[in-house]
Amino acid sequence: MEELRSFLIEGSTVKTKLEKSTEWIPNVAYKVSYERKEIEIALDDRYISDLVMAGDKMRVTQTVDGYEYILDCIIIQICIEPRRLIQLRVENITKTQNLRKDERYSVNYATTIQSFSEEGGVFGVVVDISVSGLAFVCRNSFVPGEMVRLSIMLPSSTFTIDAEIMRVTDGAKGNEYGVRFLRTDDEAIRDIKKLIEDIKEREDRLSHIVGFKMF
Repeated sequence: MEELRSFLIEGSTVKTKLEKSTEWIPNVAYKVSYERKEIEIALDDRYISDLVMAGDKMRVTQTVDGYEYILDCIIIQICIEPRRLIQLRVENITKTQNLRKDERYSVNYATTIQSFSEEGGVFGVVVDISVSGLAFVCRNSFVPGEMVRLSIMLPSSTFTIDAEIMRVTDGAKGNEYGVRFLRTDDEAIRDIKKLIEDIKEREDRLSHIVGFKMF
């Protein structure tokens, strides 16, 4: 198993996800025990709303020097006082080269998906997004090569874009679809980059807020 000390340092930003959740939550590796292969992260309120308990599985991810590290962990303890912490034991570490051309950001936005070949739209949830595409979870069926129109509900507006279904995988809450955006003109790229910048700023801010909640 890859050594934790080769990529993870205390105080670094990570992303965490409960086993049955689709949402990646920005967090901070507050303390790392390299010998025991244990990590302490902040107890975010969103974990509490999902009824997180000791024994539950959690995944931690971090990208360093062009490689993505995925840590499969077990929650071994939840502390409220004196700090709000979750203690994790690392069961497995997977290291893969990050071949994605564009960095993806974890989000949790409601969306409607409308096929070009059918009328009406269906509900889904966008779980990550990049300049070139996104992934969404939906209980309805689409096939690779199908063209769809996505209307994404942002906090203060709606973002609509056409895309092509590229892949589909089974997920805990439905099928997860990967799509690439069809529009590549300057105006579309500018709008998408602005959206990504806003998401990145929010993610960076959230990771620090979550970290400060420990104190």
